[in-house]
Parts: sequence; structure tokens; C-alpha cells
Amino acid sequence: MTSFVGFSQKGTDTSLNKKDSVISFPVKVARQIAKDLLRGDSCSAILENTKQELSHVYQKVDLQDSIIMTMKSKEVNYEKTIKLQNDKYDILDKHTRQVELQLAGANATKGLYKYGLFGSIGILLMSIILHR
Repeated sequence: MTSFVGFSQKGTDTSLNKKDSVISFPVKVARQIAKDLLRGDSCSAILENTKQELSHVYQKVDLQDSIIMTMKSKEVNYEKTIKLQNDKYDILDKHTRQVELQLAGANATKGLYKYGLFGSIGILLMSIILHR
């Protein structure tokens, strides 16, 4: 197995046996490296903040979904209650009409009995008066 060691920077110590090898860069390059490292650190912090915000948004959405489901359930229950109330009023209206018809029939029969009674009494009185 062969390995190739290659370095492209100037000032790089190519000895592989040294434990503390020092690499020197020009000031301009070192500043750019420092900027990139700081930018990377700030991007990592921004990423963590974004992850936390996203987590809060997910919790908020879950809560809103729960509220929506509760409201939909309430809506279904209200619709069932309204339907049952309408059915109750329909049954009550139908029963009221039946009672009204029965009462009208009873009043008509009562009126016929009443007129028949008064007519019979009148005829009876007339026959008594005429036969005297």
C-alpha cells in the first residue's frame, strides 16, 4: 500500500514525524479563515435558534389542530342537537294537529248533541202545548 503526501501551502512543514507541526499563512488568508470560522459559528447558532423556533411553531400548529378538531366535533354535536330539536318540534306539531282534529270532532259532536237536545226539548214542549 502506498500513500502520497502532498501539500500546496507555502510554509507547511512536511515532516510527518513532528507532533506539533505549525502551518503559517499570510495575514490576509488568516483573517479570511477567522472570518469563515466566525461565520460558521454564527450560522450554527442561527441554525439552533431556527430549530427551536420551528419546534415552537410545530407545537403551536399541533395546538391549533387540536382546537380545530375540538371545534369540528362541537359543530357535529350542535348539528345533531339541532336535528333532534327539529324532529322533536315536528313530532309535537303533528301531535298537536291530531289533538286539534280530535277536539274539533268532539266539539262538532257535542254541538250536534246540544242542538239535538234543544230541538227535542222544543218539539216536546210544542207537542205538550198543542195537546192541551
